[in-house]
Amino acid sequence: MQRVFRVVDPADLTPMDLKPTDRMIGSVRRYGILTPVLLAERIDDDGVIAYAIVDGNRRVSAAVQAGLDRVPAVVLQDVDAESAAAMTVVTNALRSRNAVSEWQAVERLGDLGHDAVQIQRITGLTKASLETRLRPSTMHPDLRRAVLDGRIAVTVWERAGRLPPEAQQRLSDRLEETGELRAADVDAERRSLEPEPVPDDIDVPESPGKPGTREQLQAHLTDLAAFARSIGMSEYEWSRLATAAWREAEIGEES
Repeated sequence: MQRVFRVVDPADLTPMDLKPTDRMIGSVRRYGILTPVLLAERIDDDGVIAYAIVDGNRRVSAAVQAGLDRVPAVVLQDVDAESAAAMTVVTNALRSRNAVSEWQAVERLGDLGHDAVQIQRITGLTKASLETRLRPSTMHPDLRRAVLDGRIAVTVWERAGRLPPEAQQRLSDRLEETGELRAADVDAERRSLEPEPVPDDIDVPESPGKPGTREQLQAHLTDLAAFARSIGMSEYEWSRLATAAWREAEIGEES
């Protein structure tokens, strides 16, 4: 793989749909592109040369919007798609993260047939880091489009990705209704999913006595479950208590 320095027309490049800020566009209009973008050279069967952006999507978009016709670039020659995608992840990891670029680069490696273990080896990512970068793949499609369109901040988008599908749907509906989605909206949705704390000092209804039949046992358990629901206990918490009680009974029998 060779590296050569070129000056290219940003109009000839196809950046991902990542919206640069007005401040970035103004800076590029005034000072130009100070850090070269990283490109991979592609030559088709007819010998026509094109460039794929490895790093610098927002810089290219800003240059186009600022009216620049020349941007500096480091061009990688004889580089395959696998290496280009891996370098996108690595270049972002070496500075402040670009979650969207990393997600799409990791997805490209998957599209090339690499499984999770192979992607970890290629990029140097840990299992947890890889899972974080792949989380957007399972997000609500409207939220994915919104971050690519620049309608929501990446930090808001990443927070929303940690919520369950039904919560993401509500956030998507809110974005559609109001035209915006803030971190406070995501935090409010997260808090709404948290169960109310159950007090430790609970006046549990007394048992009517040792059940003599399965039906009596079922009736008593139903009464206890109804009481648990009335004080705000979730089904998950109820199941944990029942499992703990069963294990304590087993220990009692063995001792």
